Amino acid sequence: MQSCLTNKLIGILENCISKLSRYDEGSILAPILSLTYNKGVSSTGKDVGKSYINFIRNSAEQLRQKVCDELWILSFFESWYAAQIELINNWLLERIDSSLHLFQLCAISYIVRKLYNDFELQGIEEEKLNNITYKTVMQRILMEEATASVSTNDLNRENEDADECHANGEQMGNRLRKTSASILSSSSSSSSNPENYVSRIQNATTNVMGKISGLGRGVSGFGGMAGGIANKFLNNL
Repeated sequence: MQSCLTNKLIGILENCISKLSRYDEGSILAPILSLTYNKGVSSTGKDVGKSYINFIRNSAEQLRQKVCDELWILSFFESWYAAQIELINNWLLERIDSSLHLFQLCAISYIVRKLYNDFELQGIEEEKLNNITYKTVMQRILMEEATASVSTNDLNRENEDADECHANGEQMGNRLRKTSASILSSSSSSSSNPENYVSRIQNATTNVMGKISGLGRGVSGFGGMAGGIANKFLNNL
């Protein structure tokens, strides 16, 4: 009965990780799914992990309610936990030459860590939880998380540089627009009132001509005065 029930429950995990396989490099649906994942349209890998862990908890609670033999329950939980970790390890070994997609990494990381915690609460011993297979899986997860962290930091740095360049370009564009607007406003105000220039030129011309005519009258008056003095001098002689 343990073997039959374990196979039934393991089939749920197989269906779960088969959905993660669609994000493998080189698959047909990977570009489309990656696009929807980056745009926030599809669910995240953590959501998939939460759904499976909720299934684990509900199944364990029902088994606790239906089966009264504690030794049988512990034996079954041990075999169920070992079968799940073994299946995840084999799935990771099939992708040893390629990096996991962020969706896959989030789901597998959440499932493995929660499996350890939940089955520990069910009374499984530390030695059987932290076995060689679990350590191998955790090493792969930690390595993938480190790689994903470096890639994310590089991408964020590139985005920050792009945003900074974009902001500088907008600032320079605003300055140019303000300068051009001030030039256009001044030129438009000048071109809209051409009579001001004409009146200014006419006033300047009138002032200059008045000064010249005044200077001419002064010179003629001085000439007449000089002629009168000369006539008086000749009469005296």
